[in-house]
Amino acid sequence: MQILLPAIKNVLQTLPQLPRRSDCYITPHVNYMPTGTRQPCLGIKDGGVTREEQPGEMVELTMRIELAAFVRMTTDGGEAVVGLYRFMDDASDLLMHNHLGLTDIDQVQIGPDRPTEMFQAENKQWIVKLVRTMSYTLERSNI
Repeated sequence: MQILLPAIKNVLQTLPQLPRRSDCYITPHVNYMPTGTRQPCLGIKDGGVTREEQPGEMVELTMRIELAAFVRMTTDGGEAVVGLYRFMDDASDLLMHNHLGLTDIDQVQIGPDRPTEMFQAENKQWIVKLVRTMSYTLERSNI
């Protein structure tokens, strides 16, 4: 995970929709946005690791990553939701077609999305959030 999270961040910081590279960040919680973040922004959170023993003293690791995308809601909430899915799909496509420079990744899968949520930020701005899970599977020696 300590290699995967920064590699994902480096790739996603190239998204053209991001106002600044710093608007893509590693986060301790899917609801956290660092002070000064501009929307659209994208948080990257660890989603846990499962380990499955394989023959030949190998272990299969599945590392889940949660992507939390945030957009500002304008007068049309539907427009914000559609734009949020477009933003998240662009991020997912970028990750699906980029092995992050990690040669031992066997599979990348897009997992479930949580339903969109709307909330009001401290500055009274309405924000819409979408969380999507990505899974990275790799096999390593168990020795």
